Amino acid sequence: EHLEQHGGRPPPAPAHPLAMAAAHHTMPLDEATASPVAMCDGRALGPAAWYALLTTVVAGPLFVAAPHPGVATVALLAGTGAAVHQLSLGLPGEFWAHALIGIMLAGCASPALSGDGGPVAVSKWQGGLGAAAFALLLFGEFCHHGPSSCSPVKSVHMLAHVAIEAAAGSFALLAMLAAIATERRWTRAAARLSTMRRLHDPIALAVLGHILTQHQHDPQPIAVLFHITQGRSMLALGLCSVVCSVAHDAGVPVAAGTTLRLLTATLWLLNGLWLVHMAAFMYLLPGRCGLHQLLWPSANADEAATVYLATDAWLSAVAVCVAYWLGARTAAAEERQALVEMGRQAEGLAVA
Repeated sequence: EHLEQHGGRPPPAPAHPLAMAAAHHTMPLDEATASPVAMCDGRALGPAAWYALLTTVVAGPLFVAAPHPGVATVALLAGTGAAVHQLSLGLPGEFWAHALIGIMLAGCASPALSGDGGPVAVSKWQGGLGAAAFALLLFGEFCHHGPSSCSPVKSVHMLAHVAIEAAAGSFALLAMLAAIATERRWTRAAARLSTMRRLHDPIALAVLGHILTQHQHDPQPIAVLFHITQGRSMLALGLCSVVCSVAHDAGVPVAAGTTLRLLTATLWLLNGLWLVHMAAFMYLLPGRCGLHQLLWPSANADEAATVYLATDAWLSAVAVCVAYWLGARTAAAEERQALVEMGRQAEGLAVA
């Protein structure tokens, strides 16, 4: 009967489920319905993906909580090297585009907490690496295959990328210049750069946030919500930064200034953590798939994004509180030690 239906040929053998999944995994995203048609199968979470996760988990906290700028720079270089290695293995470039920038943003939480309430102070190497990274990204927007292939901006979508990279690059460049001026004790230049950054940094953050609320390079519903939330968080960070800076310049009470620094540091850490979260949950695997699709493929996008944001915000606040507690204890111990040394010096003078 089968032979008659198929013209004397045996019916085709059913496709293997893994083969069907692999074929489905390479299909494009249906932008009209914004429904993900790519599937994540168990084979995709292999050594490359695990290596990316482990590198991010190790280098990220090392960069954020490094006691010395040199350690943070080494961590960032290690992460960059891992990014290049992973790209050679076929990991989506979007993973590291989100993860590395997220690590850099989170790294600003510590100086925001321990600083004077003004613009975050980073080392010249950190600022220089950030500026160089965004300069290379800008070059890549115009010249995809080398200098001979350069072309002008061809779409508003590309213009959005240019604006994002220019704003972030100028932020890093001014931070580097301020660090150099402070290190070399160029008092007048350092003061002017600090004043410039009090205006420029919040505006740059607001530019990033404003664009991200509408920028869409991944039409999956959960990805759209990730980017909208990122944009709103950046806007909140820009507003909080300028309020914190003005409040400290105006000489607000110590408790109020400390609270503003805690809030600003939390927003820095939240924005960084959110980008790393997005990288792991959306772009860890080829085909714009990640842990979100592997763990909860049928989850409601609105509910998932809400839970993710609440979790990341709480974790960021807890981490900043712990850092403040440890920093306060260290400062108190140093103050007590200084008092003890002063007492010993006074006793020595009295004996003499």
